[in-house]
Amino acid sequence: MKKWFLIVFCAALVGLILYFVLPPYIANRQLQQLNTSSLSSLKAVALATVLYCEDNGDRFPPEFLSNEGLRESLTGYLDKDVKDKSAVFAPKNPDEAVILGNKRLAGVMKSSIADKGEAIMLFESKDWAELDGRNISYADAHVKFVKPFDDRMLEVGFEEGYE
Repeated sequence: MKKWFLIVFCAALVGLILYFVLPPYIANRQLQQLNTSSLSSLKAVALATVLYCEDNGDRFPPEFLSNEGLRESLTGYLDKDVKDKSAVFAPKNPDEAVILGNKRLAGVMKSSIADKGEAIMLFESKDWAELDGRNISYADAHVKFVKPFDDRMLEVGFEEGYE
């Protein structure tokens, strides 16, 4: 009798611990999945931007400053496998962020950037509040989550006198 009581008590204790520990973990995993999806969308836009540059005299889109301008300039350059091209420009950020281009790159020649691996090309307009950072893409088209994001980061990778 005591043995069964101990087994039931231990099972109830484990169940109680799991009841309080798992929900925050599951919620965080779901948020991470949304962020990964958003990062993937940003990568698609970054690659479309690189293709745009190759087809337009090595220059970034002049409409780089707004989400609508990016959408108009780059939709034709998105991969054929992307079914909903408009969704790519709307990150999965719960705070309703949009993808924006670095204003320093609007109409600029890609070859005039001093360090393409450090110069931010695209970024989400708002931080992920729960994750305290945002997704960004660099001029060489690699993407990553940066925490914390600072607007001064948009100035890195440029030399004075770039075109």
